[in-house]
Amino acid sequence: MMILSAITLLTLVVTNFSFETRLNSARISSQQKSLQAKLNAESGLKLALSKLKLYQEGHNLIEKDKKLKDLIPPSLLQEVTIMPFIYPIPLGPDANLIQKNALLDFEKESLIQGELNVEIMPVSGFLNPNNMRIKKSNQEPNPNEPASSESKFEVHSFIEKEITKAIEEAFLNKKDTDETFESLYSDVDPILLVKELKYYVTDKGKFEDEQKGEVEQLYMKKGITPKFAPLTSLTELNLLEGWNDDFVNLLKDHFSVHEIAIININKLTQGQLKLIFPEITDEQSTEFFKYRDGDPNAVEDNDKDDTNDDSDGSPHPFNSEEDFKELLVTKLEVISLEKYTERTTDLTQAGLKFGVAGKLFKVISTGKLDNASYTIKAFVDLPIKPPPKKTPKPEDLPTSSEEGAPQSPGPTPTPTPVPEEFLDPRVIEIYYND
Repeated sequence: MMILSAITLLTLVVTNFSFETRLNSARISSQQKSLQAKLNAESGLKLALSKLKLYQEGHNLIEKDKKLKDLIPPSLLQEVTIMPFIYPIPLGPDANLIQKNALLDFEKESLIQGELNVEIMPVSGFLNPNNMRIKKSNQEPNPNEPASSESKFEVHSFIEKEITKAIEEAFLNKKDTDETFESLYSDVDPILLVKELKYYVTDKGKFEDEQKGEVEQLYMKKGITPKFAPLTSLTELNLLEGWNDDFVNLLKDHFSVHEIAIININKLTQGQLKLIFPEITDEQSTEFFKYRDGDPNAVEDNDKDDTNDDSDGSPHPFNSEEDFKELLVTKLEVISLEKYTERTTDLTQAGLKFGVAGKLFKVISTGKLDNASYTIKAFVDLPIKPPPKKTPKPEDLPTSSEEGAPQSPGPTPTPTPVPEEFLDPRVIEIYYND
């Protein structure tokens, strides 16, 4: 009995020891896989920074050479840069044996263990909550202009409409696919969420709205003072009293709090064009999109006539903001040059700029190994190089013929356009395993 008891006891000890050994081995293996997934994601971020460095050098080279700029549009350079990177490289079903063997040889020589997916997306559009901040206008109202709101452009109101539209669409799509979300938040008003966000980022005392009292109550009940200042990170959305974690997780990928965002003029919708330029008529808007995107009807007529007139029907995507301005100011006469300059100045002060290629990018790098996964999200900015300070030349200084005589200014120098150069890409916000 003593021997049997000893054997039983030893068997239990060995079994327990073996179980603990296997458990520790599984933990170590899991940690190694998680670490490798993290290393893969970090490598993906470095790859994205390297690609954006090449984009910066290419952009600066094109900006300095007008002939090269006409030959290679900045939008094409951006499209090449933001092409996603996927490892292992996927092969289609039609791949031949040579392609498969070449891919296998590449994977054998590669140091990457597991999987890697890198996406680079230009941050464009208008979804920056900080741009809803109400700013006092320095301009006096023009009595000769009609008081209709249709002819008045206010950046904060324009951004508010765009953000409201984005939030309503996100809620609608989520409710259609998630019954739990629908049952929990069927009575949530997206417009009130936008009002609260606008109240939170606007300077104290400048927010005036019929729902202001309802928004203020959210903070007065808990004795909390809103920030009343711009957001510096998307994590601050969690500080909004009316926004819970579900709302933040649903909407945070739609926003950016960094400036300057590019308004991609080749992707402007009809509604956005009308919001930026309320002066535009329906006929002018139709002509605008026929010019930019092409007119299929005109192309068919052109083919029937066997003509080579590429001015009718063929699309004309903008290669620069100058092309966009020329169409609106000169060809369609939507707005005067003075008004256009005033409008773009207002947008620039709000952190928005017309363009065809971005300077602010969102990078998503995901590394995987078996069941382990790690994701890094980062915002990468390419700051614009400040223009050099110009020293006035002697011939540009005022001159006088006699001592004591009033000085006469020299000839007005012709301004030389300064190329818009980018500095090295830098990470301005980053989230790990988000």
